Amino acid sequence: MAIVGIALGISARRQIRKSEGWLVGEGIARAGIIVGAALLALGIVGTAIVLATHHSSCDHPANCSNSAQGAQTTTPGERRNPQNGTASSRSASRSRSATDSPGSTTPGSASNTTAPNPSVISMSVSGTGPASSIAVLDGSGETEHTNVQLPYSINVRLAGNYRVAIDAQSESGAASTSITCAIDVPGRALVTHTATGPYPVVTCNVNRGA
Repeated sequence: MAIVGIALGISARRQIRKSEGWLVGEGIARAGIIVGAALLALGIVGTAIVLATHHSSCDHPANCSNSAQGAQTTTPGERRNPQNGTASSRSASRSRSATDSPGSTTPGSASNTTAPNPSVISMSVSGTGPASSIAVLDGSGETEHTNVQLPYSINVRLAGNYRVAIDAQSESGAASTSITCAIDVPGRALVTHTATGPYPVVTCNVNRGA
């Protein structure tokens, strides 16, 4: 930058003199030349000082060799391995590998999976007269009851995927006999069916799953 300043200052003075008074600013051009020369001189002096300092520090070969090999020095009692570095570095590397190995976990890092809350499912049968049989299918299997007084109801608690069903047949052979089943699952519409006539049979079921 100092050389550029000197060159621009000289070029500006030359143009000002050739203009025969049309251009002004010769003082500014002169100041640019002076500043550029001063910066150039400071740069030369600074470079000389740096070189002299470096040369004086390397007057003794032992000083330069110690400086170049500083990164390879070991503390007293420390063993070195030409392939793996110091014994302490190798031990630290094994510790990091054991800590970061796949599958290792830290306290509190295991994810806790919570099972879904079970739903209370209500199944019922109502109608004329007793039912000759009622079959209930829930999570534990199918259970059949005979000669059941109506109305009849049962609650089961199930979670996840399931299938529930209730079948019923009326014991009455009258033409006006009516029997109704119903399954109530929280969050879903009520499932209900009604059958009429002699010895009517009714079935309700709910499937929850893939």
